[in-house]
Amino acid sequence: MAKWMFLFCIASAGLLAAEATRGRRPQLAFANNGSTEKIICNEERDSRGHGRLQKALKASSSSSMSPGSGSNLTNTLISVSDNIYCESVTERIRLPTRTVRIGNVTIGGNNPIALQTMTSSDTYDTDATVEQIIRCQQYGAAIVRLAVQSPREARASAVIKEKLLAKGCNIPLVADIHYSPKVALMAAEIFDKVRVNPGNYVDGRKDWDEKVYKTEEEFKEGMKLIEERFVPLVEKCKDLKRAIRIGTNHGSLSSRIMSYYGDSPKGMVMSAMEFAEICVKHNFHDIVFSMKSSNSFVMVHAYRLLVNEMYKRGWNYPIHLGVTEAGSVDDGRIKSAIGIGAMLLDGIGDTIRLSLTEDPWLELPPGRKLLSYVESINKEAKVEAHKSRVRSDFRDFNNIARREIDYGTSLLNFEDGRKYLLNRDGSVGCFVTEEDLVDPLTLYKALNVVMRDGLPQRGLKSVDFIYMENTPMFHDSNGQRILKELIEGGFQVLAPVDQLLEQPIKFAVGVVDLNKLEEFQRSQSSPNHPHAESRVDFTDKIANLAIRITGHEPDIAIEKLCSIERGISSRTLGAGVPRMIILDIDPKLNHVQTVRRLFRILTKNDSKLPVIHKVDATECFDHEEVVINTSAKLSTHLVDKLGEGVIIKSRLPIAESNDIALSILQAARMRSFKTEFISCPSCGRTLFNIQKTTEAIKKRVGHLPGVSIAIMGCIVNGIGEMADADFGYVGGAPHKVDLYVKKELVERNVPDVEACDRLIELIKRHGKWVDPE
Repeated sequence: MAKWMFLFCIASAGLLAAEATRGRRPQLAFANNGSTEKIICNEERDSRGHGRLQKALKASSSSSMSPGSGSNLTNTLISVSDNIYCESVTERIRLPTRTVRIGNVTIGGNNPIALQTMTSSDTYDTDATVEQIIRCQQYGAAIVRLAVQSPREARASAVIKEKLLAKGCNIPLVADIHYSPKVALMAAEIFDKVRVNPGNYVDGRKDWDEKVYKTEEEFKEGMKLIEERFVPLVEKCKDLKRAIRIGTNHGSLSSRIMSYYGDSPKGMVMSAMEFAEICVKHNFHDIVFSMKSSNSFVMVHAYRLLVNEMYKRGWNYPIHLGVTEAGSVDDGRIKSAIGIGAMLLDGIGDTIRLSLTEDPWLELPPGRKLLSYVESINKEAKVEAHKSRVRSDFRDFNNIARREIDYGTSLLNFEDGRKYLLNRDGSVGCFVTEEDLVDPLTLYKALNVVMRDGLPQRGLKSVDFIYMENTPMFHDSNGQRILKELIEGGFQVLAPVDQLLEQPIKFAVGVVDLNKLEEFQRSQSSPNHPHAESRVDFTDKIANLAIRITGHEPDIAIEKLCSIERGISSRTLGAGVPRMIILDIDPKLNHVQTVRRLFRILTKNDSKLPVIHKVDATECFDHEEVVINTSAKLSTHLVDKLGEGVIIKSRLPIAESNDIALSILQAARMRSFKTEFISCPSCGRTLFNIQKTTEAIKKRVGHLPGVSIAIMGCIVNGIGEMADADFGYVGGAPHKVDLYVKKELVERNVPDVEACDRLIELIKRHGKWVDPE
């Protein structure tokens, strides 16, 4: 039997001993890669560091296992590295979770990742809620959640279920519970799953004052009250065969957890662990976890910590993914695709929801596109032999830091060290054709340039470089003039070196494949090279280079580039000096694994070259698909701070592609070019029309880079989520709004018709207002 490399999860010592004594082969584990089911033996996967959860667990995805079985799971901790959070960092292997039934839908194991949403109607309005649920099902929802905040809504839910059954709709329903154990018990009689928020279920107060716990035992004393309040629900759900989702929100951690762990991803995870430990203690295993935050980085970190904690406990419970209060239109889709996509690409997630400030059924098409993208990338993707060099410890996800970068200086701006080749907060490029050079005003508008004295200049919302796959002919005076103006305005013009050798553009940056770099550099120095007759002084030709990497290059080639880099500086003059890297990964390769391998080499060799991610979205059919696919593709890299910019190639107009790229960088906490909005998707608790209000506020205050505003329909997650916002606009009562600065309530019960004006006054008083252009 092959040597077992990792022993992460122990079902029981007896089970292991018995298996070893009888000489059984390790259990078969099932991984869902794309649309095909792939059976991988643990014994085979061990040699590659895979199959961690299946080591001593019966394959929970086995069709013969009954839902909720597996009482051998315990609260015993075992030794696992703090840096392990998924089955593999070299390929997408789905985390092998146990199956849990939610009504007539089974999640976890090999089952399809389920799409879900939440109604926005008042649950007490049974007809409106029934209509929304049916429409959500028609749009592809597998599960629908309802707000159940009081006994009144619980009783209404029974009527809703009856009306749905009368209409032939038996979609699983989930009760969203925050503050009331009594209402949770009522909901368990009606709903297929009950979602509880650990931060609100027992300790709903949020005073934000820190209490100092002298010992761990003193802190754990609080568990007694949790168990007293929570066990009745656990026992009832066990008897009725209902499921429980333990859903932590970053914005509503209990005061007790906040005081001990701080406002942190660790606090989110440990809050859920306390509730889950009670379930396990009482032999209840139909549970699902979620770790939601409006900050994609916090959300991803929390989920990674969650899986790490599950490995340590030998648990394999299903996971629901979501970025809470993501917002609307592109911003909401980008935040969701970055957060959810980063987890799905690492094989984590059994259900997902995009929390958009839109009608609930409109969350489903982009959710389906996100799943389709993730499931399609492995169909033809090839994992290179290099994968053995990308280990789970290729970087510590608990301490992620951006590389130190040398942004370089163009020859034109050489005397001004502040004028970099690229934007230090994140760069955006765009593809420009010869046809785009015909009308300079149209092009400048699409590039979002700042016009000064009739000439284009780089600005906060503009692109930083353009990429021309075909350069204009030398005699094309109009095209050459436009490029000259752009370069003089601080924009970089990139083009293949072969093009620039034939059609020179002064001060352009030459793009050369890494495997042709040495040949090109020799050609620039050798008088006998075939291109020698076309060369002119390097200041007129190709001084700076962008190195194109496709992913097929061996490690030694990347290391050689780093060696060349060490021999130059940002102020080195000469022909053919590498200044940046363009990652143009072959779509036939596994994108995640390839990029991780390259950055491991760059980091190991202390490379300071900025890296630009090129995304080819030309096969996307519409704007939304470009948004979803591009964001998901870059998700895990941007979360891990791997890369300094983005360039998108698509069928969309230049301005649309640029705006998507800028919005992705803003969502990745890199380059802020507009107001950041944290807006909830609305539910039965919402105290005003969240969609209309959000759009109205965006129109008036959406032009404030660096300013973040939270728009919350109610107080359930409002104050806590505003830990990440400068200002808060929160429903306090019907048609009344409370205004916040950070977490401080500064104006209460403002009439909603006046609230936007008062918000602007508040922004001005705190010195963050500028008049729109």
